[in-house]
Amino acid sequence: MLGTADDSTISGAVTAARAASKGVVVDLINVPNKAVRAMEGHALGAVFVAGGVSASTIAAVQNSGAQIAVAGSAIYSAEDPAAAAASLRALISRP
Repeated sequence: MLGTADDSTISGAVTAARAASKGVVVDLINVPNKAVRAMEGHALGAVFVAGGVSASTIAAVQNSGAQIAVAGSAIYSAEDPAAAAASLRALISRP
């Protein structure tokens, strides 16, 4: 689900997903304030965040309450994808 969708659309998707024992991905592409929208998406019941997840945003994404974050271009566009993935993993706080 695009993060640019309005709250009622995301909420409706979450309701439908829960009825099917699934989760909702909020894609933050083209969202100006990714951390804020990630928190809003989590408050609406979304459990995944994708788009714009990088070393500079991973802490805010985690603090938003997202259970899963997809860091696509932060890894596959890196000069050393394995090192980029390791760096992101190291930045994630574990309970």
